[in-house]
Amino acid sequence: MKLSAITWSIFIVLVVSIFFVTTSMSVYPITVLIIIIGILLSYRAPYLVFYAGIAFTPFLGLMVSLGTGNLRIGRAAFGGSIDVSIGEVICIFALFGWGLRVLFLWLKCHDSIWKPQLPLVFPALSLFFAHILSLFSSFNPNPLLVLK
Repeated sequence: MKLSAITWSIFIVLVVSIFFVTTSMSVYPITVLIIIIGILLSYRAPYLVFYAGIAFTPFLGLMVSLGTGNLRIGRAAFGGSIDVSIGEVICIFALFGWGLRVLFLWLKCHDSIWKPQLPLVFPALSLFFAHILSLFSSFNPNPLLVLK
């Protein structure tokens, strides 16, 4: 992906964001636009997005807050908003773009032998089941927080 395409993408996002802010529109169209652009950019340049995620990982203070609204479970488990660091959001985009690439390549190749594999599935599942087993601890943890 050329640097000029990335520059134009950033410019278009800024212009559309300025339009939404100056017309006092809701923040949701901006969020949807950023998500779409993030997915498209991560599909076209997965390494660039992955390296950007790694570069932003040390900046733990840069957070994205997603409000849970009036949901009782959102207030109980997350305190009213889900706070995620910017590096994690970028890495989620990179993971989603990688998954789309694998899916499209798998569908395009029509190869019955080639099967996409997720790395470290069994260690992740063992960690998940260890968390589930901690529900039955003698310390009686809050089940909602354990599942979170």
